[in-house]
Amino acid sequence: MKKKEHTDNIITINRKARHDYTVVETFEAGISLVGSEVKSCVAKEVSISEAYCVVRGGEVFMLQSMIAQYANSSYMNHDKSRERRLLLHKKQIRKLQSEVEKNGMTIIPLDMHIAENGRIKLLIGLCRGRKHADKRDAIRKRDTNIEMKRLARR
Repeated sequence: MKKKEHTDNIITINRKARHDYTVVETFEAGISLVGSEVKSCVAKEVSISEAYCVVRGGEVFMLQSMIAQYANSSYMNHDKSRERRLLLHKKQIRKLQSEVEKNGMTIIPLDMHIAENGRIKLLIGLCRGRKHADKRDAIRKRDTNIEMKRLARR
């Protein structure tokens, strides 16, 4: 899928994901939320840094994400660490499931944002874990690129 520009509507970013994993492919998924969760997401009281996704029973679920309880929702509040169902096409779900089973890949949420139609979407990545040496190489490359840009500005 093409990566869509959504930098102005970002709710939260999983910064650890691109450091710990190599992202092979990305998908944009809807997320099934209750009313108080939507209000907390708009208030940016969300953490997806420890979250991951699993395919179970033909559906994709996001686990270990934290959406804070909304203060003004009284007794109708949600559980802050519940499983949340992701909304994807069957073809995408089958592809994710086959890659996880065959190649041992992981499905990681990369960021949460508000789409153009006002809905909350999740950018998930089909990822391969990085070894410690790969992480050091990525840091080294990033540092050299920063240094080259700095020297070019002079």
